[in-house]
Amino acid sequence: MSYKNTNDGYWRIKTNREINDILKKNVIGFVKKQRFNWLGHVERMAEDNIVQKIKRWKPMSKRPIGRPKTCWEDDILEDIEHEYTQLEENSTE
Repeated sequence: MSYKNTNDGYWRIKTNREINDILKKNVIGFVKKQRFNWLGHVERMAEDNIVQKIKRWKPMSKRPIGRPKTCWEDDILEDIEHEYTQLEENSTE
């Protein structure tokens, strides 16, 4: 997270737009790209690697009542689906 000092001495979190202006790139796209890079890195690891074991691990306990928390893999699958639909739309034009 990036913080900004205000005139009254308090700190506040910068918005995506402010970060985009500073970095001159799309923050959301950058984060998605980094997730894809990490996915490729993890998939190339050996099956007995601790990261692979954690990725495949399923907890034995029950989840609390309510909406389940999204996990990293859910975000990746959503990103892939979004990119795929973008490619489909661009190819039909």
